[in-house]
Amino acid sequence: MTDTFAKFYKWMTPLKNGYRSIKDDAPNEIKKEVKKADEEYFKKTGRHMLQIDY
Repeated sequence: MTDTFAKFYKWMTPLKNGYRSIKDDAPNEIKKEVKKADEEYFKKTGRHMLQIDY
């Protein structure tokens, strides 16, 4: 896990099938930040760090 995503760790679900996602009860601003960070990570690496399902 990179430092960018470590700050969101308390809002993540446990690892399942190789992916983590953000808990449903996370604040909307956290969800927006995570989605933006994941999109930037995807642009750099070609893969997603989290499974964004919202």
